[in-house]
Amino acid sequence: MSSGEDESQGLSTGVKITIVGLVLQLVSLCVFFFLFMSVVIPNRDQVCRNGRAAVNANQLRGSSETSAKKEVIRPRLSSRSFTIVILLATCLIVIRSAYRVAELSSGLSGSLITNQWAFMIMDGLLILVATGILTWGHPNLLLRESRK
Repeated sequence: MSSGEDESQGLSTGVKITIVGLVLQLVSLCVFFFLFMSVVIPNRDQVCRNGRAAVNANQLRGSSETSAKKEVIRPRLSSRSFTIVILLATCLIVIRSAYRVAELSSGLSGSLITNQWAFMIMDGLLILVATGILTWGHPNLLLRESRK
């Protein structure tokens, strides 16, 4: 075997390892998405009609010693916003991962991998937007009112 054959075979192995990693990332993101939705959908009815969920302080602490009249008000907008932020960011990352799998499936000389604009939009821009969404929708910022 010549060194050229070793390089092309190593490159092919590297591309295959990268594709397996991206597929694993895609599968784990989809599992996260379905698990997240399995928590969000059943709990969406816990919010009262007036847009706020009133939770008894006793339920939060697990004791019956405090006054039953004291309630903690949690804004519905924050919970809904946080859910939307997580779903949008996850969808963008899933789209990016699917693009990368398609890009590398045709090898290093395929039409997707040689198109710089498609790469910049589908890889760089999607991650930039997902990061921006997650930064804007950080739980500390969205749920700040619930601690007051």
